[in-house]
Amino acid sequence: MTQQKEPFKMFTAGPVNVSDAVKKSLIYPEIGHRETEFSGIYHSVREKILKAFAVDARDYSSFVIGGSGTSAMESVLTANIHNGRKMLVINNGAFGDRMAEICAIYKTPLVKANYQWGEYPKIDGIEALIAHEPEIEAVSMVFMETSTGMVNPVREIGELCKKYNKMFIVDAVSGFAGDSLNIKESNVDFCFSNTNKGLSGLPVISFVCAKRDSIEQVRDVPIRNYYLNMLKYHDYAEKSNETPFTPQIPLFYMFNQALDELLGEGVDNRIARYRENSLLMRKMLSDLRFKFQLPEEQMSNVMTNVLMPRNYSYEEFHLPLKERGYIIYPGKGRLEGKIMHVGNIGINTTREVSEFCDSVANIVEKRKAEY
Repeated sequence: MTQQKEPFKMFTAGPVNVSDAVKKSLIYPEIGHRETEFSGIYHSVREKILKAFAVDARDYSSFVIGGSGTSAMESVLTANIHNGRKMLVINNGAFGDRMAEICAIYKTPLVKANYQWGEYPKIDGIEALIAHEPEIEAVSMVFMETSTGMVNPVREIGELCKKYNKMFIVDAVSGFAGDSLNIKESNVDFCFSNTNKGLSGLPVISFVCAKRDSIEQVRDVPIRNYYLNMLKYHDYAEKSNETPFTPQIPLFYMFNQALDELLGEGVDNRIARYRENSLLMRKMLSDLRFKFQLPEEQMSNVMTNVLMPRNYSYEEFHLPLKERGYIIYPGKGRLEGKIMHVGNIGINTTREVSEFCDSVANIVEKRKAEY
């Protein structure tokens, strides 16, 4: 198999194209992970995570977990429920499904607020579940559900958790630095994300930002795993800016650089750039007669689910676009064959978005999209 000579132009919600500086950061002087050189860069990363979330170190802690966003999801979910209590999972997509599946594997008692993929959660119904299930200890949901591109009502659910004194866990793997999220105002106790999406870093390590008080409240939860023991990661970070297991050292250099670029651009400015990209993409694709899975007011800035025209298959777009250097993704799970999953993040600007849409226009020039 020959190696790809030129980078693909990634029009996905992750992985994404990154800056040359992020790539070059992986070339680093060898250091020991139990030495001050590593603890120094980890300390820097942890401080910048808090800045990116706009929270204070007196009230919040941050720490890195070796693995993808699912690693952080599993680590946080399994650390939050005392024996005899329940987890409420709000589920309207593939990653809500994943939350529920992880809880089931660990035999965590579940209450499910299940919706169709792409159905907006009903606040009144969720409040009724919380009010009538006193055993619920924590509520978990996905901020931006990647399978559909829907931004879920984190702030409203956070208000319910505050009202009923429940822990609130939020998956911001795809939404962090892509859609507006104020974890303090939304009463989020534990929020996790990773490096290869809105942050515009490389795959992949995950990280957690959590209230210090909330971390202390779960100290007596039974330990349910070893490598993914959340408190172990937190305590090593707090004590000495170390990880409990051998870290992916080059990825910490990468993470530090990606955070520098995020904070240099400004989180709000990056969100605005992604918003501009998404609006342009939807306008140009709409002009080509394409339709979308969600109404605009529910769509993320990060990506768009484009409904498959009835006179095309997914591969009739995927293969020609790949030949032109572009990568898109198919629908996931129950959306397979029904949508094209098109992202607009990373280092992409409106120029790249426009060129991508021009390539799509070339594909449908002779056979217009039909629904």
